[in-house]
Amino acid sequence: MRTMARLYSLLLLLIVAVAMGVSAHHHSKDQPKRVSLVLTTGDIEQDGVTKPDSVLVNGTSPGPPLRFVAGDTVLINVTNAMTDKNATIHWHGLSQRMTPASDGTPLISQWPIAPGRWFEYEMKLTKEDIGTTFYHSHVGLQIQTAQGPFIVEDPHSPLEYDDERIVMFNDYHHESQSNIEKGLLADTFVWPGTANALLINGLAYNATSGPATIDVDYDQTYLLRYIGGQSLMYTTIAILNHTQKLVEADGTYLKPYRLDAVEIASGQRYSTLIKTKSKEEIDEDKINGCYWIRMESQWRSPAINGWALLRYPGCQNNVDQKQLQPPQTNNSIAILPKGQFGWLSSQFEPLPGYRHGYIYPSDDEVTRRVIIDTRQVLYGPTKKGNRWQEDNYIYSEEDTTQVPYLIELYKNTKDRPSYQRAVNPPPGVDVGYDNVTQTWVAKPGEVIDIVLVNRPSQGGHNVETHPFHFHSAKHWHVASGMGNFTDAALSQAREGGNYSNPIPRDTTNVWPGPGASITNQTLPDDGAGGWSLLRYRVREHESGAWPLHCHWAFHLVMGMSTTWVLGPDELDTKLDYLGDSSYSYFNQNVPSPHTKAHSGAS
Repeated sequence: MRTMARLYSLLLLLIVAVAMGVSAHHHSKDQPKRVSLVLTTGDIEQDGVTKPDSVLVNGTSPGPPLRFVAGDTVLINVTNAMTDKNATIHWHGLSQRMTPASDGTPLISQWPIAPGRWFEYEMKLTKEDIGTTFYHSHVGLQIQTAQGPFIVEDPHSPLEYDDERIVMFNDYHHESQSNIEKGLLADTFVWPGTANALLINGLAYNATSGPATIDVDYDQTYLLRYIGGQSLMYTTIAILNHTQKLVEADGTYLKPYRLDAVEIASGQRYSTLIKTKSKEEIDEDKINGCYWIRMESQWRSPAINGWALLRYPGCQNNVDQKQLQPPQTNNSIAILPKGQFGWLSSQFEPLPGYRHGYIYPSDDEVTRRVIIDTRQVLYGPTKKGNRWQEDNYIYSEEDTTQVPYLIELYKNTKDRPSYQRAVNPPPGVDVGYDNVTQTWVAKPGEVIDIVLVNRPSQGGHNVETHPFHFHSAKHWHVASGMGNFTDAALSQAREGGNYSNPIPRDTTNVWPGPGASITNQTLPDDGAGGWSLLRYRVREHESGAWPLHCHWAFHLVMGMSTTWVLGPDELDTKLDYLGDSSYSYFNQNVPSPHTKAHSGAS
């Protein structure tokens, strides 16, 4: 049975390779690039444990890397070949301007893809999409295994390098996805604990199989594309005896920053340049060109660690990988710097001349400020369950809306999200929040400051990290600070040149300060561990329904998400999908507008 599964996986990969190869050779300005992805379930074996019923992309985890160029029109057919699970694919980091129906969010931008059905996503890649992104399922905890790299190349990149390598992070729980999700949502909460292993490109280190490897040559410059695909574990990574230059964050080119280690949360992407050693330097080190890569989790107890290997030619050709031993194998000993509040974010600056159309809005341009308290709360009839809420709101795929918001908007239903209702709320409801549809609503021309405040949990009275991902276009990370948010706290966070030139990105961390769960500190109910301020400019042609959510998959499943509806009155003229009845109803095959227009289908 396992042999047949492997053959099936290889066949699927061959199909995708052929599809991508044909489109690459015959692509013209007016011809889209086509790719096929197939979602199935199967066993994954890592860390010495087989995990059944895992969601795979073309038979593997991570799925195949997809690579395009800014300016491409892309058609990706996603087939749900599972028998008992719905699915979608979200294209994390893409702006989806003019294509909001392709965002891949169930019951927000589309119906989920039912078993045996397919959805063809159409995307028009622009300079705003340049950089390192990735794709992943947006249903339940399927992201744990259903994910893969998505690279949008820049024809005019300012970066100079000889070659590149993808370094995709993940974490691995021995428990199955379905069992973890059941425990998280049970009336009596069942916490699965920290992950059992850290992965690079789908592989965990153990003495039997050896480490994941990244191969390099002598005296070359490599671009390392780091992708945060973790479900729970904030991770630090370092290549021992090497330094790197940080040059990209979430697709934004940065002024180069030299560092020894990179900190990355789920949903974030960083790129670094690394100059490899010469053969003479390798010979002086006397380790045959085998350099260990160290990973350590942060901000969660107990911490876990992991290893991979950077291999020069001597290590690739002359060393038995299974015989190599890392510097130490005690998983409880940390050798990298401890995670710091804010990491280096206050020092990030965009590279001059490469803003990709994003112009930072000044403080004077802000039209309103929204403050959202985030907190873990006791839940259920016995209050033994747990959920995450934002301003007393707990998101649920099953209960929040019965029809995808985009379809409600297009059909002009009575209870669709309304800007007028949001700006004229009843007493006790924040301006901008539509309490009928449980959405935040904005219109083109607005500049909104969104302050996410890290409130203590009702049970433990402490706080933890939250990487918040805003779908659609990038926001600016204006500042982060410890404790409660005030104007004085914002001014203090900006002192000394910190956050002097904020960068646009799509995933911003909210850190724990006082009351962090890894300490013995607790906070009162009105306390806060920290806050982050996100600034968003609502532009023309950005109409759609977009989640703003914590990218820890466990927290999202437990309700840590809000939905923002931008430009609802401008929406109906911008969505070609919405004239297609197959898009408007569940359990349908959905062709892209391009395919439908060129097939003669009605």
